[in-house]
Amino acid sequence: MEIASLSVKSLLRRRLFSCSLLSLLLTGGQVPCLGESIDPVVPSPVLFKVGSFSFPRPEGWSWVTPTSAIRKAELSIPSPEQGGNPATVTFFCFGRGEGGSVQANVERWAAQFANTDGSPIKAVTESKVFNSIPVTIVTATGLFSSGMGRSASTTQALSGLRGAILQSPQGDVYIKMTGPETLVRKSTKAFDNMIRAACNGISTQ
Repeated sequence: MEIASLSVKSLLRRRLFSCSLLSLLLTGGQVPCLGESIDPVVPSPVLFKVGSFSFPRPEGWSWVTPTSAIRKAELSIPSPEQGGNPATVTFFCFGRGEGGSVQANVERWAAQFANTDGSPIKAVTESKVFNSIPVTIVTATGLFSSGMGRSASTTQALSGLRGAILQSPQGDVYIKMTGPETLVRKSTKAFDNMIRAACNGISTQ
């Protein structure tokens, strides 16, 4: 009986060693304690693709796991002020022929903003062409509601919008940066450079 007991213990030790070795290989050298879970590694790509375009992630902007299934990518811009709210950059692409017209999307974005007296704002649009790609730039300032329409969601303090609609036969791509007005304004150059770089490096594959 003693020999049988030793054999069982030896077998258990070998299995435990094998499991520990497997965990060591899977976790890159870190073996979790019993009962602990391994947090999945969240990728933070320097370059990411949405639709036909590859976007470079601007320095200092953080990769965020999208909070909605329709968002293809999401970035966060930290506030320079301690405790300040960040700005958010969201990317959408609904496929060939989907997503509505450029004007419809501009109006939809503008409808999320209002003047301090509650009256609707008028977004400013610019039509540009980068590397033969039509791009519509959208700018707005006002009280922002994150839902679709001023009555939806929570209205935030004075906020800014810098948006871009990149037209492509494979499906238009919609990029929207929203957040505190001063932070959005300071981030406009980096946003525009990101859009221009994506257009210059378009891939049709």
